[in-house]
Amino acid sequence: MFGSFASGPVGYAPLHPTYGPAVGDSLVEYKVGPRAYDGGVHNSPFSEGRIKDPFSAPGPFHPFMFMRPRRRRLNVLSIVQVMALPFVLFAMTMYLFGFWVHNNAAEWCWFFVVFCMLLSMVFLYKAFKVYRQWRFDRWNVPWYLLNDDDTWFLYLGTTVFISCILGLVVGQAIYGSYTQSYYTLSLLHKYDSVDPISAGKAYLDAGAVNFAEKSYVDVTHAVGYKDGVVYCVAPIKLGTESVANFDFWAVGTDCCTGFPGNFNCFEDRSDTSAHGGLRIVDDSEIPFYKLAVMQADGEFKENAEFLKDGRLNSPNPIFFTWMKDPTKKVLSMWRDAVWTYLTSLAVFLFFEVAIVCTLSYMYWKNRLWG
Repeated sequence: MFGSFASGPVGYAPLHPTYGPAVGDSLVEYKVGPRAYDGGVHNSPFSEGRIKDPFSAPGPFHPFMFMRPRRRRLNVLSIVQVMALPFVLFAMTMYLFGFWVHNNAAEWCWFFVVFCMLLSMVFLYKAFKVYRQWRFDRWNVPWYLLNDDDTWFLYLGTTVFISCILGLVVGQAIYGSYTQSYYTLSLLHKYDSVDPISAGKAYLDAGAVNFAEKSYVDVTHAVGYKDGVVYCVAPIKLGTESVANFDFWAVGTDCCTGFPGNFNCFEDRSDTSAHGGLRIVDDSEIPFYKLAVMQADGEFKENAEFLKDGRLNSPNPIFFTWMKDPTKKVLSMWRDAVWTYLTSLAVFLFFEVAIVCTLSYMYWKNRLWG
């Protein structure tokens, strides 16, 4: 009888003990094989290494499938790689724009920026392809075969772009503030004990100049030319006698009112021992200082005690920032540039590590193994 527990015809006895409601002889088992609901003996996934039968979870059986889920292990190598690439690109871009390459072959800096942009587009395109494949698989692949691993392509595409732009901005700031002047002044000559009433054409290649003892800035004959910014000039003198040439000028921006006799363009006004000058090498400022000198000529041309032959003679004006030790100032430009570079690297690395650790934790906590 179908499904009975009575013993059936001879030769149809069970070949092994069974458990559950189908204990005993079964004609269904005789027809279709040992697949009745027997508590798992005939259908055990561990029996002869067989695939689990259709009434159970589909797909190849995994021995840990029915255990408590565990977190996936993080790929430490991948995490190091996604941190290293943006950091290296940021460091390279900042170096190219901030130091020697920008000063001597600026076109290579922009080639590198183009390379970074292309690399960013490659990673973003790869991220788009992965996302599109995931959208397709979500409706066509069983959940237990679906690849739910988060990828880092979107992160790499975004951070490569950001690191390149940040490196460009910080590198330009370093170059404009420190290294541009440093490289220019390093190529110029240093002169000591220069008489400020000398002709300027003999010192057109001057970078750092130490004037003769007791040289000073004649503040009483200072003047300023205003064009949005006030460009202040004052002659450098030695003694009180009238002179024929005024080619050496102490200058500065927005450090005077523009009216005659007002000038406060000193690195350290309280240092009375200062008698040095650091050459102004910014080509964008020099034309305005020359206009200020022309204005001073018109302002003081009637001052016979100040000028010989009744006019201010400045055929080769050279402009300086008045300071105590111009050579030391040049060296400090390089130190400040290096310090800014290293500090920027440290700050970038700190924020990058924080972001990567946060993303890694988010990926890890939302993904189970099994």
